[in-house]
Amino acid sequence: MKKILLATLTLFLIHCVSAQTNTFTATASGWNTAGNWSLGIIPTSSHDVIIPSGKTVTGMSSAGANNCKTLTVSGTLTFSGGNPRYITVSDTVLITSGGVINMTGSNAYYIVSIRSRFLPALFRLGIFKV
Repeated sequence: MKKILLATLTLFLIHCVSAQTNTFTATASGWNTAGNWSLGIIPTSSHDVIIPSGKTVTGMSSAGANNCKTLTVSGTLTFSGGNPRYITVSDTVLITSGGVINMTGSNAYYIVSIRSRFLPALFRLGIFKV
C-alpha cells in the first residue's frame, strides 16, 4: 500500500512541475485574451506556448505581462503598437518552417530569452521581420 501511495504521489508531483502546453486557438486575435488560448488563460511563465500554422497573434501588452516557458511559432506573432512590446521566454524560442515574427512600427520590441536558447539554425527555417 505504501508503494502504491508513493508511486501515485510521485506521478502527481511530476505532473505538477512540468510545463503545460497553451496553444493559441483563435484565427487572428490578441495575446492578452484568455479565450484565445487552449487552457482558457493568458500564458504564464510556466506554459509552453504554441502558435500554430494559420494563426496570428497580435495585441501584446506593453506592461510586461507577456511571459512563457517556451515559445514555438509556426504561425505569426506580430509586435506593433504605440508603446514598447516584449515577451519574456524562460527557455527555448523556436520559429518553425513557415513561422513568422513581425516587428513593425517605430517603437522598441523585444523577445527576451532568459536562457539564451535562440538557436540560430532555427531562424533559417522561419522568418524574422524587423
